[in-house]
Amino acid sequence: MSHWAGVSLPTGNLRTNNPIPVTWVTETAHEEQCRAWIELKNAAPADNERLDAAIAARDWSALGQRLYDAADSGAFPGDVNGESRVGDALGAVIRDFARETLPNIARLGESADADALAVDVWGFTCANPQ
Repeated sequence: MSHWAGVSLPTGNLRTNNPIPVTWVTETAHEEQCRAWIELKNAAPADNERLDAAIAARDWSALGQRLYDAADSGAFPGDVNGESRVGDALGAVIRDFARETLPNIARLGESADADALAVDVWGFTCANPQ
């Protein structure tokens, strides 16, 4: 699976190469397979390499199901595959993971220093299993 289709990187940003797998099964037995990426602003290649290594080293196998099961399904009407409710909770997981891996990282807008290392954006894409 590729990165977000049609989404280019701003000059100077780096996006993780290793996706974070986010998979769950809905109440109707539909399996959703998604992948998340983190995009860094003002990052050195070593920062991106550390994130990629940490992504590869972590067991993400239960993450998607845990987020899906914990979310309030009523808060997202029409979200039959659970992408909105999982995505809503995934943001905090991504930010915490990035900060755990790179303790000096900020979220975009969190630092007054325009040159600070920051999570510029994160995102995920889902595809039906083949």
